[in-house]
Amino acid sequence: MEGLWGVVIIAGPLLLLAAFIFGWLRNRQMSESEKLRSDRATRELREEIAETPEKRVDL
Repeated sequence: MEGLWGVVIIAGPLLLLAAFIFGWLRNRQMSESEKLRSDRATRELREEIAETPEKRVDL
């Protein structure tokens, strides 16, 4: 069991670092049209959130 924790403690941060690097590299390779589409979607989401400030939660 102790050996498994050693693998988890070492592999976890390495996988997280790999995910960050992958995301960073993928984001750098975005075309201009992809950047514009992302900016537009972000703007629309912010406007939608501003219009409905209360959270709708189904309990």
